[in-house]
Amino acid sequence: MDGEVEDAKPTRTMYVGTNEMEITEDDDVHGLSTSVIYFVLPEETFAALVRKTTFTNTGDDTLTLSALDGLAKMEPTGGKLQWGLKNIGRTLEGWMGVYQADKTLNLPFYRMSTEPGDGASVKVEKAGHYAISFVEKSGELLPIVFDTEKVFGFASTLQEPNGLIASSVTDILANPQYGDAKTSSAFAALEKVTLKPGDSITLVSYYGEAEAIEDVPKIAKKVSKKGYSEKKLDRARELMNDLTSSVETHTANHLFDGAIKQNYLDNSLRGGMPIILGEVDDDARSSNADEDPRLKVYHVFSRIHGYVSVGSRLVASFQLTLNLLFNSPQATWSVTTMTSTSTLLSSRRALATTVMLPRTVATTSSSAPESEHLW
Repeated sequence: MDGEVEDAKPTRTMYVGTNEMEITEDDDVHGLSTSVIYFVLPEETFAALVRKTTFTNTGDDTLTLSALDGLAKMEPTGGKLQWGLKNIGRTLEGWMGVYQADKTLNLPFYRMSTEPGDGASVKVEKAGHYAISFVEKSGELLPIVFDTEKVFGFASTLQEPNGLIASSVTDILANPQYGDAKTSSAFAALEKVTLKPGDSITLVSYYGEAEAIEDVPKIAKKVSKKGYSEKKLDRARELMNDLTSSVETHTANHLFDGAIKQNYLDNSLRGGMPIILGEVDDDARSSNADEDPRLKVYHVFSRIHGYVSVGSRLVASFQLTLNLLFNSPQATWSVTTMTSTSTLLSSRRALATTVMLPRTVATTSSSAPESEHLW
């Protein structure tokens, strides 16, 4: 009996890339396959974490799908929140609020009313986090469910969607939502979409920080354009290849090749990646940048407590790994390394976005029994 129950459970698989992560779920009982991809938005003046969710009907019957897809928890921005969230999280909620960038529920803006503190002065907060979701094919903006209790009821663990089980996506959207003085959610609401066998639908969500609520409609207009998300995902992958091209390795073992690239990337993010600024010409490229007054070596990504010497340790580690592999009986590989220079244009606010607990809540109806999925 226990074996039958285990076999009935959906199969979940996680894939991790250099600039993306994907989780897939295959539910053979209800004929539904779900894929969620996360990646960091590259080369924009605003920062965002992008989530792409694709639902595919893998069954033999037509499927009617309603879903809440997104984040179970979305913290606002404003002031130094790290200490407050850890030590006075419940008290801090008194400053939290969800505001709307337009008259719909499509563009919520999560911010603090004022900067929390006991000082004599009061600083009004204007910056906040946004959540924008739309259907990839049409660019149609989806309403956002931000009232956590509408989805989870009073289940503070956010593990069971008791509110959705007792209601429906349509009913949740038809009733008022409350986002003041509480930690809110950011779920895109999809209502009763019909999928024929083999059909799929993709939802795209952007979570990030904006300086003011007036910026959110401009961001939404840009990111919801046809083909924008696909191009950015491709560019995010290309950037990682560009940044690690100086240690590109080709052997008979692709896992070893990938380990070298990932090791180089991880250490670059810690110790900094040097780029040359100034009058870079043919003479400059053949000279010593440290001694040329026209040039300056700048370490992109270098942290205040980073260590630039990590680069030399990486080279030593790379050479040691090669020696160990090539001295082994199975060492029949050839290695080719390539060098290139690249720059990464990215918002320094990319790390400012605080999002937690990615989840999908979905209800499906077909010839099979109705089910709920919570990620």
